[in-house]
Amino acid sequence: MRKLLSLSAVALLAVFASAQDDGAFPDTPANHWAYEALASMKAQGLLVGYPDGLFRGPRPASRYEMAVAMHDVYTNLKNQIDGMQSLLDRSKAINPQDITYLQSQVEALKSDVAALKQLGPDIQNLQHAAETFEIELEQLGVDVEAMKTDMGKLASRVGALEKKKPPIDISGRTDFWLGAGDSRDGFLGLDKDGRVNGTAVAGPISSFNPPVPGAVGLIQDSNIIHEAAFTVASTNANGPKWDGTIVVSDAFGYERAATPLIGFGNQSDMFNPAYGSANIVESGILGYSSGQEDIYLQSGGITVGGPKADIELGRIGYSLGPYMFQRLDNSSYYSNPRWDNGEYYYDGILGKLALGPATFHIFGGRNSGLTSADGVELNPLRTGPIDGPFSGGPHVASGDRLDIDRSLGFDLELGTSRIGKIDAAYIFMDGETETPVNPGQNANRLGVYGTDGLLHVGPVDLTGGYHRTEVSDNNTPVIGSDNSAMNLGISAKHGSYNLYANWREVQANYLAPGDWGRLGVLRDPTNIKGFQFGAAVGLTKQFKLTANTEFDTGITDNYGLSTFLGSSTKITMYQVRLDYKAKKNLDLYGGWESTRFGDLSNSQGIFVGPGDPLYRWTTFGMECRISSRTKFTLQYELSDVDNDYQVTNGSNFRGGLLTSQLTFEF
Repeated sequence: MRKLLSLSAVALLAVFASAQDDGAFPDTPANHWAYEALASMKAQGLLVGYPDGLFRGPRPASRYEMAVAMHDVYTNLKNQIDGMQSLLDRSKAINPQDITYLQSQVEALKSDVAALKQLGPDIQNLQHAAETFEIELEQLGVDVEAMKTDMGKLASRVGALEKKKPPIDISGRTDFWLGAGDSRDGFLGLDKDGRVNGTAVAGPISSFNPPVPGAVGLIQDSNIIHEAAFTVASTNANGPKWDGTIVVSDAFGYERAATPLIGFGNQSDMFNPAYGSANIVESGILGYSSGQEDIYLQSGGITVGGPKADIELGRIGYSLGPYMFQRLDNSSYYSNPRWDNGEYYYDGILGKLALGPATFHIFGGRNSGLTSADGVELNPLRTGPIDGPFSGGPHVASGDRLDIDRSLGFDLELGTSRIGKIDAAYIFMDGETETPVNPGQNANRLGVYGTDGLLHVGPVDLTGGYHRTEVSDNNTPVIGSDNSAMNLGISAKHGSYNLYANWREVQANYLAPGDWGRLGVLRDPTNIKGFQFGAAVGLTKQFKLTANTEFDTGITDNYGLSTFLGSSTKITMYQVRLDYKAKKNLDLYGGWESTRFGDLSNSQGIFVGPGDPLYRWTTFGMECRISSRTKFTLQYELSDVDNDYQVTNGSNFRGGLLTSQLTFEF
């Protein structure tokens, strides 16, 4: 009898453990291990107890009582699977335009399929129980053979239903971001993206001289920005696949407004402090503000083919690495995969062909004209670093860059994850607008080519790359010297230790649209060479320490007017960060960063001031994972900046920036 009771408990308790608890029997203690399961089966009508309402758990059950309970479980299970099949069939006839109802049906199907994955062992237990209680079931008038046959079919149907998916998958993400700046001692703050924090006064940076009128605290200089993204994708295993992501947002910036709305600008341009009196969208740096409510298509297309070869058509994102073709992260204080994935989006084609250890990609299309409903460009593709020149000589940095309208690229990757790989690529970029380079010279095209390598040698990884850019006016070369970038690196991991060292040289006329680093507020520096070192150490299970340092020099004085760097320039950077896992879902951290530029004033006498800018930031923050799909972050950053790299008057910044972000995924 004890064996039979155990068998029945496995079948009953496992199948209905997820039902709602309406209260167990009065004689079942709340702390009993079976309390919730008994309450669930009572709520389902599978267990009714004795006439006096008690369960009488210690009393041995008769075989007839066990047979009745087992038959009720079988009937309930069959009804569940029949309902699941009915719901799946009905979903095929749903109008795809009814997104709300469709999403509710998809979520119901996901939940039911997840529950069905647990039913396999339960059906086996019921099949075994049917054989054990065969005599009692027959005496109850049950066709035992038909019941056995049905349970065999149930097992097959459960297996088939587990493999089925809803016709489409709907997911999304909503972000709410708060930014608040404050001033200290009459000085504003300057964050790592070059934004001025802690002022309620609008205007370019050249209008500010300490003490700054309008310096305010966190309440007066605070703004909230939001985004909601919705992704719909096909789930079919065979045949064409499609997907699309639509975003509703007020994060974009608007130049046309009477009072410029800054937001985050767009997904590729920086707000550059070097050109404070220029176009406000290109160089507006006065903190953050909510933009105009807008809607845009981030990505969307259809893919045909198989695992070895396929073609994707539509709005596509692609990147090739930091030194060649990678969109920079222009929103350091906002964490979002669409803004941070480094991919440039274009309307066109992406083809893939895989042959053994080799994979070949061809990609191309139109880069301009990807606008929101209100006409803001999504991620304009422009050549060159934000402060980069087109040539040396008398040309002074003005922010001029080539605007790219179309691009075509080829990428060949050869190797394996075990040994390493070599990646060679070429990108041709063409613009419809002629951009002045030198007096009497224009340019409208850029070619970027190069190769990157990775070699695994035990616990050590060796990396290296060489790249060049070629500027031309249609087919006439314009710049053919000082236009390369090189890097070599070594990294190793042992236990809780991670170490790396890297050397790089980026010449002044290297103009690839990449993202190879930040020094202070300077992004993608050129006319520079130097070493980088770093380490990450797990001190304990809760504490992790990370440290990075960099030592650079300018390459030549020939491009001092356009890069602000010369042969005597020295740059030192230090970063330290300590992470503490306070709880399973709570992380705390603190960090410090310092970057000093030395002897800038010797670069052909560019600066009126001393020309030794210093950037220091101290940061404290936390990240709380409220659930698997909800996260909250909070950070406060103090700035201590002498920004005479880009501003010679009123260049001191001593304020702070408070940011927080709440993210929901569904």
